[in-house]
Amino acid sequence: MDLELMWRMDELRRLVGTEFMVGEVVFDGGAPAFTILPTPDMRSRFLALREKAARLGYLPLLRRRQGRTVLAFVPRPERR
Repeated sequence: MDLELMWRMDELRRLVGTEFMVGEVVFDGGAPAFTILPTPDMRSRFLALREKAARLGYLPLLRRRQGRTVLAFVPRPERR
């Protein structure tokens, strides 16, 4: 893993940690991702995270993978 990706992973982990309890770091289809513990207010937490991630140029994707809740990040598409 190159230094830039390691730095980004640490930055994204801190960002996710502002809204969710972070489990492990994984890659989901090559995208940096984190397992999280689901919460009853997950929707509002996800929407807050989406706003924070947009400022950094990322779009979070919430998925279920092998029975785990995973937050993956992809570069945010530019608006036209």
